[in-house]
Amino acid sequence: MKKRGMLVIFFCSFLFVGCSSDTVTSMGNQHHTVLLPQKTSIPDTFIKRDMKVVTLGDSLTEGVGDTSNQGGYTSIVREHLENQKGIVNVEINNFGVKGYKTEDLLKRLENEIAVDEISQADTIIVTIGANDLMSVVRENILSLSFEIFEKELVQYQDRLEKIFDYITTYNKNADVFLVGIYNPFISLVEITPEVEHIIENWNNGSRTIIGQYDNITFIPVYDLFQNQEESLLFKDNFHPNTKGYELIGERIIDNM
Repeated sequence: MKKRGMLVIFFCSFLFVGCSSDTVTSMGNQHHTVLLPQKTSIPDTFIKRDMKVVTLGDSLTEGVGDTSNQGGYTSIVREHLENQKGIVNVEINNFGVKGYKTEDLLKRLENEIAVDEISQADTIIVTIGANDLMSVVRENILSLSFEIFEKELVQYQDRLEKIFDYITTYNKNADVFLVGIYNPFISLVEITPEVEHIIENWNNGSRTIIGQYDNITFIPVYDLFQNQEESLLFKDNFHPNTKGYELIGERIIDNM
């Protein structure tokens, strides 16, 4: 009962806020072996190409909290790709919307424009889940318990699976990345163990779902926000600030 009370008090404060070969020739009865020079493979950078990236999800994809107004982690990803040899142009189509939950993203995937962009993408990056988690709090604020979070996790996993079924149906060749959930409440030491347990379970739930797909990679970012020496959050104490987005972008790049 004491832990439940702490969860209620804690979460209430945040509700607003991808040879050599030998050729033999024959002339009459004479046979001559002709040695062909070894051929080297053509480097990837020989053919210049454009790269198309589609980003989907919630406010982290929209870039809320990035005071540089460069688009959050997407600007870091763009800069990295533009510096790669062989890539002429990088096009990023951002479908991030503040407040999006998995059910909202599922509806967005029915949009013809989004489907068209996804089907042409080389890389797809998704941020989703944090709002699903907070929705559990809003709807059960007077009766919060770990059992409720566990029950809702099953429903979240079902929607997440449908999302990636959609994406992999539209595009079987793109490299897809799902960014995990971080803990923005790390400074509240007294409640951290409980919150850590909940977020860890939801991240593991996401890993379980994407483990079914060969081309989807989970990007863990939880550890990035455990650093209390430097603030990585926006003034709302929930979204990443410019530095926070920089670290998320670098973590995505490390896994690309």
